[in-house]
Amino acid sequence: MDNFFASIGSCDGVLNTFQVAGDMAFTSAPSSGALIVEVDNGTTVYDTIINPPFTSPQTYSISGIPADGSAIIGYGLFFR
Repeated sequence: MDNFFASIGSCDGVLNTFQVAGDMAFTSAPSSGALIVEVDNGTTVYDTIINPPFTSPQTYSISGIPADGSAIIGYGLFFR
């Protein structure tokens, strides 16, 4: 990964959830497999799986994260 950007969205008051969205840039991506983006709130890891072909920059969005006051303690992104 060359760079990674994440933005936390506002709370959906009806569903009491929020989303994390952003983009990333990379070079030398594999031709097969998957690109995984993860958000960890200390209780659960939420993810999105992006299938090839991989183009850079790549956008992503992870929704349905509970707005329960838990802090986001980590992000992960990797090719698998």
